[in-house]
Amino acid sequence: MKTVYLHVGIHKTATTSIQQSLIDSRHYLSEQGYYLPIYRFFRNPTGNHSALMYTVFSSSPENYHNNVRHTIPLAKRIGKYRQILDEWTATDKDLILSGEDISLLSKVELSNLKTYFEQKGFTVVVLMYLRRPYPLLLSHYQQILKTGRYTTLGQVELPFAKYQKIRSVFSTVKVFSFEEVKMLDGGVTDHFYKALGIAKESAVPYYDINKSSSDQVVRMLRYLNFKEPLISKNIALNPHRKNHDTYVFDQIQGDQFKLTQAQFEPLKRRIAIENKYLFKHLGSAYVDQKIELYAGPKPWTELQRSKALTLSAGFSPQVQTVITDYLNRQS
Repeated sequence: MKTVYLHVGIHKTATTSIQQSLIDSRHYLSEQGYYLPIYRFFRNPTGNHSALMYTVFSSSPENYHNNVRHTIPLAKRIGKYRQILDEWTATDKDLILSGEDISLLSKVELSNLKTYFEQKGFTVVVLMYLRRPYPLLLSHYQQILKTGRYTTLGQVELPFAKYQKIRSVFSTVKVFSFEEVKMLDGGVTDHFYKALGIAKESAVPYYDINKSSSDQVVRMLRYLNFKEPLISKNIALNPHRKNHDTYVFDQIQGDQFKLTQAQFEPLKRRIAIENKYLFKHLGSAYVDQKIELYAGPKPWTELQRSKALTLSAGFSPQVQTVITDYLNRQS
């Protein structure tokens, strides 16, 4: 029986690095009996299968942010994605599918996904990296903001709920501590090959792709996305924004993003409970070792303000106004 290795992230656990490494090793993987499919997303070839898998198995794909941003009609895209998936599963090799947004599917949707692959003759093996709650919260929160969406800290999903949901659906789930694995020789990418049963020397070096934003920039993006989000509350694209438009602000150097004491206080109990559950079910490697906070938001320097204004010159007048207003408030 064939195996489908379902890499579900979770978010902010070097998933993009793993996907790029797998793409670079496609020929070697094929020689070893593995098939890593690539398809076109926004006209670019990708080994991130999130959009396809989520769109095919979600009960409400019209609300998925990647579908809102896409110009091809959803019905046509769903049909094409299903056709592509059927072609992938016709392989006589073991299949590798990687996408962190697979973990966003509901329990029922994941069950339908599992049934689909079993009917195609596959055994499903889930590979899952978990990050400790506090650093995951910080990293995922800023990544959501960088993609133009508005969210609150309380809306960011923590790791245990995803683990529990996936564990309840799939019988074979291999879980690894992101913090422990990234410290190994070769890091997460080498470890992923080992999880597939491939020799370590076949792996490709770690890719530092999704860089973090500074504390100052994260707080500015929160304000911008509240005023002018890329996707509005009624699930429509904002004509004043563009995909990935705020990535340019990564050029602004600053302090590492951390919560303030005031921001952390409402989340304190939730994170404590999360750590308790993770320790009980998975062990100490999965729980927070320390929580670092700021007394208050880090102030903007004149150099940072000048850089932000220069970079915002390429935005629409509406967005420029919001950014200028925010920076004036920081004076």
